[in-house]
Amino acid sequence: MLNVLVVNKNADEGNIWRDRLVKEGFRGTILPECVDFSDMVNVLMRERVHIVLFSATLIDNKTASFLKPLINYFLRTKIVIIGNSEAKDASLFLLLKHTDVIRAKDFDSALNDYCKQVQTAPAAKVDGEKSREQAAKTLLGDHFLSQEAAAILLGQTFKCTPGYAVIGIHTDSFYNEVHRALAREVLERELMCVLHYSLGEFYAIVDDSPPDQLTMKLANSIRNRLFEETDAMFSIGVSRMRDRAGELYACRKEAARACRATHMFGYNSVIHIDYLSPNDIEYVYPKHKEQKLIEATLDGDTGCAFRMLDDIFEILKSSKELKQELINRIALSITVSLNTAATSRMFAFGKIKFDSLSLSKLLSATSIGEAYDHLKKGIENFAKEMDAVTEVSRDALFYKLQDVKKAEKSISIFNLSQTLATTPTFVNTAINRNSGEDIFSFFENGCVV
Repeated sequence: MLNVLVVNKNADEGNIWRDRLVKEGFRGTILPECVDFSDMVNVLMRERVHIVLFSATLIDNKTASFLKPLINYFLRTKIVIIGNSEAKDASLFLLLKHTDVIRAKDFDSALNDYCKQVQTAPAAKVDGEKSREQAAKTLLGDHFLSQEAAAILLGQTFKCTPGYAVIGIHTDSFYNEVHRALAREVLERELMCVLHYSLGEFYAIVDDSPPDQLTMKLANSIRNRLFEETDAMFSIGVSRMRDRAGELYACRKEAARACRATHMFGYNSVIHIDYLSPNDIEYVYPKHKEQKLIEATLDGDTGCAFRMLDDIFEILKSSKELKQELINRIALSITVSLNTAATSRMFAFGKIKFDSLSLSKLLSATSIGEAYDHLKKGIENFAKEMDAVTEVSRDALFYKLQDVKKAEKSISIFNLSQTLATTPTFVNTAINRNSGEDIFSFFENGCVV
């Protein structure tokens, strides 16, 4: 999926551009807009950005001189300058002429020529198949997409109708034979797709709200074909039906769990997850997002941590029969895991205050909203404390950078990791927090690529 960033010092016009992207059906992520050059650099350093829609009103001789090293460093990002610069200085146009920026006379031109074209460009058949396979792997795996982003990815790749069920096939050998047999089954039964997920794991996705009887019938048809056309030993698992694309990973986990229940139900069997457990939360709970929440909090990245927290609580809210007591325990589990992870950073652990993560308050929450608010506040405070620990390193780095700047020696952004034993992103953060500038404007003409 594409990520687009709007950069416009006129906030109202920037919002109009963002609204137009949504209205015109841009199928990607529209990042929070920036209002100046340094804000853009900060986002580019931290986020995956495919397209930048940059207002020409921000172009002057100074920013124009930074564009060449910026574009050379962010090679995979398209910088589209929209409109005509108000500056009339001939040197400005000369600078832009020798910069590989993309020019668009207005927003409509940028939208039609660059935003839409990238998504609708024709691709070879083999590339399309690889794209479908990668999209299916993403949706079935432990992905970090929001429900909305998952639905967009599924809609872009497959023509299907909610809800969804997954049939898992685990085999011990004859993988090529199994794959060919399953491909023929897809053509005959009109299954949405079959994916070779890993060496001995295959998954078939069924859509259009299939009842259990249909998925079991399809699974038995697969069983019969495998017996007839392969020599593989296998087990087949069937998931529950779910309505949201973002929960396909839960269907895959259910199907895989059913496949592994061979001690109870035997090999070469079709096993439905309901044979094992009626408990939904065991499979739909996004444990991988909890882990990312913890890592982001330890890094001081509250934005990512809050996104993961929102996704987790969206799942909890959708599990309507989940009791408040269990919600509180899940929140408590996140807190304990966060505290445990913090002990790995022994140098910082003794400096952190845990008042905002009081366990007794979590256990006494009377609503899911109360548990969420308390946990969010605790994560915010915890992240700030961890960020303050690393702020000492940033300050020390900034003083070192000032000495480098005073020496008036050109410094390559590509060599910063070797020269300063850190990364350009960390350097940029140190500069931004101490001076409000970015790495390009701080060094002016001294930071070359």
